[in-house]
This record gives sequence, structure tokens and C-alpha cells, in this order.
Amino acid sequence: MNIVTAEVRHNHTGAVVCRAQGEWNGVLEFTYSSGETKLMDTHRLPVTRKRMRHVEKQGPLESRAVRLWQHVTEALKAGNMDEATENKHHLEERQRNDERQRAASKTPWTPKHFTKQGDGWTYSRPLWETH
Repeated sequence: MNIVTAEVRHNHTGAVVCRAQGEWNGVLEFTYSSGETKLMDTHRLPVTRKRMRHVEKQGPLESRAVRLWQHVTEALKAGNMDEATENKHHLEERQRNDERQRAASKTPWTPKHFTKQGDGWTYSRPLWETH
């Protein structure tokens, strides 16, 4: 299943301004605090290609693009599921080892783009502050 549920909260008050639910690859329903409901059929949206920095300019842990997952992506493109699975396993094991090392040295994980707030996380550079 490809089910998605989300809440959008007002940054200062914490009030829920929108709830979303549905399937990320199907129909999403957005319900706003005003009571208005809108549907979005993702199949009808135009496909937009990602724009990425060249791999040489990416950080070693960038996962949005190519660098971190490049071997998994190459194997998937070649149709080699065994190699993709093996590369994914190595990547995940490296992440687990990093976490074990942080735990042993009592070094907390510090996310680059999010800060912990209560039970949730807040993006460090909200759109209303960057645009």
C-alpha cells in the first residue's frame, strides 16, 4: 500500500490548518481547517524531472540525489535486483554502524535540516522565512 496521512500545523500556534490522506500515487484528499475539502489525483499531475547538483558537488551523505544511493540506483536501472539489494544492505549496515558508534561515544545524532519540537520535527528553513 502507498497510504499517506499528514497534518500541516501553523508554526506559531500549532493549530492544524490542513489534513491530508490518501495514496501518494493515487488520490489525495486535503481537508482544511475552514472545512473545505480538495482532491488531487496524482496521475493527472505533470511529471517534473528532478534537478540535481553534479555528484562531485554533493556531500557524502546526500541521499536526495545520486551520491549516497548511486550503486543501488545503477543496479536498479540495470535490472539487477540482487546487486541493488546487496548495495542497499551495505548502505544500511554502514548507517547502523554509524549509529552504534554514536551510541558508544554518547554523541547524539544532529539532523541537518530539522529540529525536534515536542513529539514532532520542524524544518529548519521554513518557506515563509526563505522566500
